[in-house]
Amino acid sequence: MQTTTYDVVVAKTFPRIGAYLLDGIIIFLLFVVFYNYVMYPIAKQLWSVDTLEAEYVGHMKNFGIIVELPDTTTEDPSDTYDYNLYGISNAEQYAELFPDAVMTYDEFLVDLNNKATLFYADEEASGVETLLSVYNLVQIAISFLISQMLVFYIVPLILKNGQTPGKKMMHLGLATPEGLIIRNWQLFARFLIGIYAVETILSIATYMMFGLPLLPLLISAIMVLLTRRHVALHDLIAGTVVVDLKQTLLSNTLEERQFVEPSRAFEPISPLLHNEPSSTEDKQDV
Repeated sequence: MQTTTYDVVVAKTFPRIGAYLLDGIIIFLLFVVFYNYVMYPIAKQLWSVDTLEAEYVGHMKNFGIIVELPDTTTEDPSDTYDYNLYGISNAEQYAELFPDAVMTYDEFLVDLNNKATLFYADEEASGVETLLSVYNLVQIAISFLISQMLVFYIVPLILKNGQTPGKKMMHLGLATPEGLIIRNWQLFARFLIGIYAVETILSIATYMMFGLPLLPLLISAIMVLLTRRHVALHDLIAGTVVVDLKQTLLSNTLEERQFVEPSRAFEPISPLLHNEPSSTEDKQDV
């Protein structure tokens, strides 16, 4: 019997980008839904976030950081809306909002910074802001967790071969570097540790604490571009590679991988089951 092995065909860059974009859009939509319609109502019940927000706005008004401006979109001249002065980004905008202002734009900026210093020096005011920030981060973290778990773990369990909606459309999948079907623990580690903990939460944390531009996510993108098998950080953690399923035949074991019919090398892939040739002609070809 003729035996053959062949290399795992790693997915090319543009199909991977297409898959990432589609998956990213789905995750963003799921995140918006979970954050606004699931997590925020829960936060209102558990932590009275709406009450804290009203209290926060009250403190900002007391320190003159949020002011009431006339609402020109209504006919009632007594209608006003709250405006955060940190929304003013240039002198033209300042002059438009406050045409009769006594202070110049530069003086306004100095005054606003002084008000902010007093605000953060007030324990009650700064304490309310800190609580809101913590609760908001918890909502963001849980919303990302649920959204990414659906796309990067639950759906691939259903579609098999590690396929997300984007990978399914691009005919991509996951495998080990040897061309073996990945295990559930690898899929879970890839999602939870690699994508969620390192590339999402750690990226957000490094940005908030040090101002670094999503550093772990950037490192992962560079790895995809520069490494031989285009392995991202989450793939390195899980021991996986993204493969072209049109040209890669996956196996359950290394032993199975030693006995593969050459004619099947470029068929669409499902988990490999070794079958004997079904006809005398096939046997002669072997």
